[in-house]
Parts: sequence; structure tokens; C-alpha cells
Amino acid sequence: MDWRQKAAGLLIGIFVGQFLLFMIVAEALYPGYSVSHNYISDLGGVGRTAPVFNTSIILLGLALIAASVLMDSQPLPFRVLIALSGIGAAGVGIFPETTGIPHTIFSLIVFLFASLAPLALLRAGRRPAVFLWTAFGLVGLIASCFT
Repeated sequence: MDWRQKAAGLLIGIFVGQFLLFMIVAEALYPGYSVSHNYISDLGGVGRTAPVFNTSIILLGLALIAASVLMDSQPLPFRVLIALSGIGAAGVGIFPETTGIPHTIFSLIVFLFASLAPLALLRAGRRPAVFLWTAFGLVGLIASCFT
């Protein structure tokens, strides 16, 4: 594995981690937030949680786009789906749920393409890890249908 692949993995790991951390911070700051009753997008809507959540998801989106460029030894469909996921994530932060249709479009982009990306590795990925990532992708697609 060359330095570009390692850098891409680091970018994704670090920025997914920071997103999860700041999402939890935003949940704690949001009065009455409930993971079972509120949408994740509520964290970026208004109030003191909006800058925390929106900045964090924009950074995640930019990191995904950068990582997709660095992963030049991965299959092109996978890299394109990761880049589209990054565009969707950044768009969610730029257009919070208070913007209506733009937010809905970018939310669909991030959830759809992030769920499809692991499926693009089904033929090229290493076993048994590829089956785990495929399962995650399928769970993401199914969950997206019920929200």
C-alpha cells in the first residue's frame, strides 16, 4: 500500500471520527434532542448546535472528496461514489434542513452514495472484509428506505 492509500484511509478515519464526536457534542447541546425522535439534520438547523454540526459535516465532505482523489488504485466506481458522498455531506452542512429542498437533495446524495460505495468493491475487495462492507452498504440502503 502506497502513501496515497494510507493518506486516504487516514483522512477518512480522522474525519469520520471528528464528525461522530461533534455530532455527539451537538446532541448534548441540543435541548431535548432524542436520537429516536429527532432527525440528525435537526442538529444543523438552528441554535447553538448548528455551527458545530454544519462545520463538522462540511469538513467530513471535503475529506471524502480529497480521499477519493488519493485512492487512485481503487476501482473508479468506488472513488466516484466516495466523491459523491463527500459532495452530499458538504452540501448537507452548507444547506441545513431550514433550506428545504436543497438539504433534502444533498441528504439523499450522501445517504445513497455512501451506501452504494461499499457495493462497488464487491468484486475488487479483499475477502472476508468485502462481505462486511457490503453488508454495511446494504443496511444503509435499507435504512434509507425507512426514513
